[in-house]
Amino acid sequence: MSSFFGRRPRLAWAVQLLLALIAAAVGWLQLERSGGSTNSSLLALAPPYLLLGVLTAFAIPLVLYALSGRWHVATAAGGAVITLYALVNYYVRVLHGSALLAADIANAATAADVVGAYTIRPDATSVKLAACFLPVLVIAVVQWLLARAVRRGGNSRVIWRGRLTRWGVSAAALALLLCFGYFGPVSLMPGDTETLAYAVAFGFDTYGYTPSVVASVRLLLDPVAQPEGYSAQAAQQAAARAGSYVPAVSEAEPGDYPDVVVILNESLYEPALVTDPQADTPYLEYFHSLAEQASTGYALVPDVGGGTNRSEFELLTGNSMDLLPGITPFSTLSMEGQPSVVSYLESLGYTTLAAHPALPANYRRGTAWPALGFDTTAITIKFGQESRAASPAFPPSRA
Repeated sequence: MSSFFGRRPRLAWAVQLLLALIAAAVGWLQLERSGGSTNSSLLALAPPYLLLGVLTAFAIPLVLYALSGRWHVATAAGGAVITLYALVNYYVRVLHGSALLAADIANAATAADVVGAYTIRPDATSVKLAACFLPVLVIAVVQWLLARAVRRGGNSRVIWRGRLTRWGVSAAALALLLCFGYFGPVSLMPGDTETLAYAVAFGFDTYGYTPSVVASVRLLLDPVAQPEGYSAQAAQQAAARAGSYVPAVSEAEPGDYPDVVVILNESLYEPALVTDPQADTPYLEYFHSLAEQASTGYALVPDVGGGTNRSEFELLTGNSMDLLPGITPFSTLSMEGQPSVVSYLESLGYTTLAAHPALPANYRRGTAWPALGFDTTAITIKFGQESRAASPAFPPSRA
């Protein structure tokens, strides 16, 4: 084999390229399984999206090949990068409830804060994901043997023209992938915010995880979905109607305002609303007793199993996440000057305080809360430990 490929360097290069594509297919499978795709969903993928996923995984070793000029180095290093990402993505999905998307890059500190509270142990899936790196290493060894055969055949010269060709062809291939696969005027992945956000928010059965995570960059660049029937004139008419709004409850006289305490606790819900608990003793007795003394009701949250910041944004601003699909508002949008319950209470003379049992970097609350207008923000370092506060001390007279 050594003498055969040593006399045929172009054939050896083509075989190395083919092996790199096979390794990329293994990497694509790692990414898909780490994102929660099942065997049945992968088999149901349309061929164009399956090919797009494999080529997207291949983009990583292609960049490394352009830099190093050695397929075996690119395949081994690219496989290591994909394996590491797949393992991180798998544990984030298990612990956080959803796979990594482009918006989660801005939430890296939040993810680290959450994952730090857990003890991570290998399981059957993570072992399988890591084991997929072994055939990639075998492919890299075969590529190295082919490259050595070419060198022994006296065909190992590297000239600048060859390097420029390698860089140019690699750059052109990446440009074509991004243009026709994702961000061009005519691309395989959808370009409108609503379609794309729905696809990536409710699983990856249509496009697969790998194309979805790249296409989710669009949600950062254009996060607002256009509602049905929207136009500039319709927006002006809606704003005009707001001026004639009459509150259902009359405002109290100045000075009669009560203290206001709002607790967002997404882990509390009424089991009877979704199933029959079949409990032999009463449960949530105190919670149910509150209905006798207070106005009570039920609220819907935009996500199930996660998305705390999205619920928090709806609670504070009254805006629906239906028009902001696929993003985490505090990490993506500027909260400076955003009308909210904070600004309304401040206009009535209230002093406001916000607190959360996590680090300030968690969903960037340390930046978003002051931008919303909270007078004081208290961020607890760990449960049961001392909290750190920013801004002036909270006056005891108003809440």
